[in-house]
Amino acid sequence: MNVKQLQKGLQQILSDRRLKRDIRPIATLENGLQLYSYRYIWDDVFYVGVMAQDLLKQAAFKDAVRMTSDGVYVVNYEKLGLKGTPPLKAWQNDMMEAVLVRQ
Repeated sequence: MNVKQLQKGLQQILSDRRLKRDIRPIATLENGLQLYSYRYIWDDVFYVGVMAQDLLKQAAFKDAVRMTSDGVYVVNYEKLGLKGTPPLKAWQNDMMEAVLVRQ
């Protein structure tokens, strides 16, 4: 299953910790957002992103989280000022440019 196909047409990105494996913290942004590298349980590609469960614990970010009818958390990355979930390789090449939306 390809993550981009699964999320195609969605404004929200699957960010539920239960759907991820090999999770490692890699950076904390100035606003307190923790970024992780991880793989989805059905994919071998490493991505960079957030964990919905972390955001639910922080008042400033919990409005970006929604639960689907299937009981899975999704995150609206635009509400966090982020582009989405780039592959780890893009993160390693461009660091913050790979994830931050510039105003």
